Amino acid sequence: MRRPYADYLRDDIYELRFKDGRRNLRILYFFAGKNIVVASHGLAKEAAVPPKEIDLAIRRRERFLHNPIAHTYGIGYQDLMTKSSPGKEEEEKADEKEP
Repeated sequence: MRRPYADYLRDDIYELRFKDGRRNLRILYFFAGKNIVVASHGLAKEAAVPPKEIDLAIRRRERFLHNPIAHTYGIGYQDLMTKSSPGKEEEEKADEKEP
């Protein structure tokens, strides 16, 4: 998709734009391979997407790409599996570090 519905932000992070009534909403996302899109998070539109929101999406992208199977539900993602899933404690520590 292209503008005005989607746009590239930076560092392999994109935004999907849509309207919910009177609110302009954004979903930040990235690609994992050619056919897989991973949503990072959503936010209400401001004048521009705040850099801290893009940074959060970048951190989540890095975590996903480090161990995709730990962040994947379902089947059909074998091409994403690169390492074994980390333990629950490791994931909880990573979640605590996110702002």
